[in-house]
Amino acid sequence: MKRQCTFSVNRFRYNHRDMFRIRCRSVGGESPVGSRLHRGEPMPEVMDAYESQEDAEKAAAKMQEYHDRFEAKRGKRKRRKR
Repeated sequence: MKRQCTFSVNRFRYNHRDMFRIRCRSVGGESPVGSRLHRGEPMPEVMDAYESQEDAEKAAAKMQEYHDRFEAKRGKRKRRKR
């Protein structure tokens, strides 16, 4: 099954410091992680910005596992017969 959304870590500069944030990349483009991804059980804690890349990658992995678990329950879409 193809993933609907993949989570990546992006670096940005804020007040002369390198910060990291988690982004969701899907067919519609790249967007921040938000409450729209809530799937019925408590979502992993995701902050707006992280001080270190390792912390951001750990949070992205937790979010990816959470998202994949609920996407697997959805199953395949049924196509309309012609």
